[in-house]
Amino acid sequence: MYLMRPVGLPHPPRPQATPVAGPDLLGPAADDPAARETLRNQVARLLTAWLEAFDGRRPVAALRNGPFTVGTVEQLQRQIRADHRGTLPRPGTPSRLLRVHLPPAHRGRPAFMGSVLIHDRVRALVGCLGRHGPHWLIDELTLL
Repeated sequence: MYLMRPVGLPHPPRPQATPVAGPDLLGPAADDPAARETLRNQVARLLTAWLEAFDGRRPVAALRNGPFTVGTVEQLQRQIRADHRGTLPRPGTPSRLLRVHLPPAHRGRPAFMGSVLIHDRVRALVGCLGRHGPHWLIDELTLL
């Protein structure tokens, strides 16, 4: 008697990249303190995911599924190779996001800056968002 292999349950649909903010990001709602706080929290969540990948606690490939451009992910891979020199993960405390600021938008590109604690040293993260189809993606992100 031949037994058939069990068939698993159907997989739930994979969530698509969540837009960072709605289409009115640079419109009248940009002056609304509640909307800016929501955007700040969303950017902080994305920067935390970026830091986890930088520390080696999250695969860099996982960022490709989120609101990061391909160039941003490739730049992170180059940064990891330069900073870690092949020793992943680094020993010590994980990197931590301290603060996120959203200065006024310039030329239709919302910018952000943050301070992070990386191995007992405070460094700056700066970047900007760009509109790609219906979503806002992190276009540039630089660790200083």
